[in-house]
Amino acid sequence: MYTFIDWILFILLALCVGYLLFYAIASKFYRPQKLSEARIQRRFLVLFPAYKEDRVIVSTIRSFLKQEYPKEMYDVLVISDQMQPDTNAALQALPVCLQVAGYTNSSKAKALTLAMNVTANESYDVV
Repeated sequence: MYTFIDWILFILLALCVGYLLFYAIASKFYRPQKLSEARIQRRFLVLFPAYKEDRVIVSTIRSFLKQEYPKEMYDVLVISDQMQPDTNAALQALPVCLQVAGYTNSSKAKALTLAMNVTANESYDVV
């Protein structure tokens, strides 16, 4: 009796392991598709509305600036809302535009409105 139940459990577990093994081996043969070079490189603006993000904003901006897109084709605007002066100083050392929000009742809509007012005269592609 126990051997029959053992065989049923063994077959079920073997099917589960076989399923995972099949996809693990199949993943070794996957080749990512090669993307062609873009014909048109667009100029764009990246907005970072940051509300009390002192712990992560500097590392986030540094990480963003490591991308391969040409640096002259994009601008980075950080809207600093109630962040510490030392965080703002660290952001000013980076190649970004920093806007310090001076309003009391904070909201993301106010931060984005501030950003649009600052960049109203700039020309960016709308995608």
